[in-house]
Amino acid sequence: MNRMKKSCNTKRNLYLLCREKNDPKLKTYYRNYCKTLSKVITSAKKMYYNNKLVTLTTNLKQLEVLWKQSLRTRRIVTIY
Repeated sequence: MNRMKKSCNTKRNLYLLCREKNDPKLKTYYRNYCKTLSKVITSAKKMYYNNKLVTLTTNLKQLEVLWKQSLRTRRIVTIY
């Protein structure tokens, strides 16, 4: 989790640099960094929910609560 926070802070710092300077190489680096970070976050969410599903397969009530929580979020999390 600390690595994710550090990566998000790096993204923020890159954004501030891009806003401040008009360097095309920096902007392409920022875009690539954002794409990579979003892929990492998506895979982390998938791993989190997959681990939750594996541990809750025997307890249906908790599984139902997890399912409702995942549906409440605005973004759809694909559970594999």
